[in-house]
Amino acid sequence: MTNGRVAAIFTLLIWTITFPVGKCIGATVVASDDANDPAYANGWYATGDGTGQPATNGGFGFQPWEVAEDTGQPGLMFLDTSSDRVSGSQSFAIDGGADGFGLFRPLSSPLTYGTFNVSIRFDSSSVSGGSDFNIDGGNKFLLSVEMTPGLSTNELEILDGSQHYLRFATNSSAPLVGDVLNFSTTFNTNTGTYLLNVTDETVPRTASFAGNLQFQGLPVNEFFLGTGQFGTQGQVMDFDSLSVTVPEPSSLVLAASTVLFGLMRTKRMRANYSS
Repeated sequence: MTNGRVAAIFTLLIWTITFPVGKCIGATVVASDDANDPAYANGWYATGDGTGQPATNGGFGFQPWEVAEDTGQPGLMFLDTSSDRVSGSQSFAIDGGADGFGLFRPLSSPLTYGTFNVSIRFDSSSVSGGSDFNIDGGNKFLLSVEMTPGLSTNELEILDGSQHYLRFATNSSAPLVGDVLNFSTTFNTNTGTYLLNVTDETVPRTASFAGNLQFQGLPVNEFFLGTGQFGTQGQVMDFDSLSVTVPEPSSLVLAASTVLFGLMRTKRMRANYSS
């Protein structure tokens, strides 16, 4: 086997092991939460919300909810049972109030790669305050996805150290506000890359965007969901069905084995052809 062949196999193996292939081959859910979890039967609370109640920690794989220290007054989080709910009998909802409001959802253990899933309904009003979700590493945001209805109703703003705008290829002029959008963001902090996929449940359409995280090498340890305000009126954002998946170890082994088998088979075929 030539040095070039050895290098090729090594490169492909490293790519297979470090790239989050679990989304397409097989994935394990390592964190999940839903507003319909029994933990929220008696309410939804967060550390720092001013109620004095213990922070709620539904589902698994997450730490309890925390109010972001830099976003407005407490008391603006609630369980929404109205027609604006995202799924089930109730959804999480936050109101930007007069100063903006946001929440952190820390992971039980940091991740270098995985896929973060969340369903969101952005406020259908024309208030300029934006609503967003962030993927964070330490105290830095690696990626932020935002909707600002007062500025644009049919595109998403993506911040990853640069500024991008994402529109759907079909029904691109139809507003996104008021629709239920399913976000699936696959990240790899080793390579500093991500892939964002968005599916609109209300108006059938999809969109995707691939880019580089703002920082490389910072494991993801929490997610942020926040909403802003303009004047005295705040944006309301409903969200639900949070989950994080990572590739199954067996999937990584299978992928690596497939790469090796393919290279070895090619080598045998060339050897047979030469003889």
